[in-house]
Amino acid sequence: MKSFDTGEYSFPHDKQIVEIHEEDNIDTLLCFAPFKWESVFQRPQHLMSYAAKKWRVFYIQEPEFEQNVSEPDMDVKELKKHKNLFVVSPKLPQDLSRNDAEKAMQNLLAKLCYEYSIENYGTWYYTPVSNHYTTDLYPRVVVYDCVTPIRTTQPALTDIENELISQSDLVFTNGKTLFEAKRNWHPQVYNFPSSIDKEHFIQARLELPEPADQEEILHPRLGLYGAIDECFDLELLRALSARRPDWQFVLIGPVIGIDEDTLPKAENIHYLGEKSYQELPSYISGWNAALLLVSTEKATQAHVPTRTPEYLAAFKPIVSTLVPDIISPYEEMGLVNTASNVFEFEAAIEEVLSYDKRKEWKKTIDEFLKTHSWDVTWQQMRHLIKTHIIA
Repeated sequence: MKSFDTGEYSFPHDKQIVEIHEEDNIDTLLCFAPFKWESVFQRPQHLMSYAAKKWRVFYIQEPEFEQNVSEPDMDVKELKKHKNLFVVSPKLPQDLSRNDAEKAMQNLLAKLCYEYSIENYGTWYYTPVSNHYTTDLYPRVVVYDCVTPIRTTQPALTDIENELISQSDLVFTNGKTLFEAKRNWHPQVYNFPSSIDKEHFIQARLELPEPADQEEILHPRLGLYGAIDECFDLELLRALSARRPDWQFVLIGPVIGIDEDTLPKAENIHYLGEKSYQELPSYISGWNAALLLVSTEKATQAHVPTRTPEYLAAFKPIVSTLVPDIISPYEEMGLVNTASNVFEFEAAIEEVLSYDKRKEWKKTIDEFLKTHSWDVTWQQMRHLIKTHIIA
């Protein structure tokens, strides 16, 4: 059993990093991701930003099929804020068949490798779908960073994932539940729960200037940010807002994959839209508590709300639905309250809004965060990659 988690599967700190005095055996990383780089800044962006400090990183987004594109093409842009990090945006004709699209992607990747002299490289996958068009690549190391569970209702995608795992040298997961689900599929599975940019979110402990679209919203404010999608519990939000019109619900993030007309509408529900990563502390600073409204019916048991440590770093009390990776370790450590229905949620919110043990709670948070940072997570991952290549 392998894990760099701070919970049940920890390695002792003195054994987590063993210095390797060899030079890196790759100089480039090809990362295949379904998330656009400029979308919600999360695990892939954090890790690839750190990777780019040592290697060239090509962050290859899924192809876009466009009506005005006659020939397969790609945009390659080096990010100004991250030297050595290139975002690759493939564009394909809209009417291409699946087979032709995969062949076109293979050709574009061959062109990318030729034009940028990519020879000594590794591949890193966030989506098994990309494995269809990367069969012509010969990387030194293959990493599958499994952050999203494949639904049992998608057997074809499950088969593709199984194929990717069998071809991978290392498999990382971002939660205990996913780790348990994958640990018997591969001999090298490691659990790396999503970490945190502590310095960024600790800013929210201060009384920062209020953003213009939030400053007129009354208190208490119950906030959350992230994608509002099929895993979001809309009915719970609707019921809470109806029961407590004196509470203000602040939602930040894009609406993805659901009809906006189905969103609950009320005077105390405020949809502020998508904000930049840099703006988030200013919004969180003005909240009284944070919510994790994950639908326990629509989300899989391996759903991992990645915002939890960020809310905690801001010293915002959290109330969550019953998500396994929230119950352990966060609720077990007394860091988060959970509830199973609207009545329990209402009671839990009332409790956290009047915490009388805040000093002890804050101390526990700071102890927990000592072992959590994206820098540490990346160093541990990179050590495993180097160890595999050198072996």
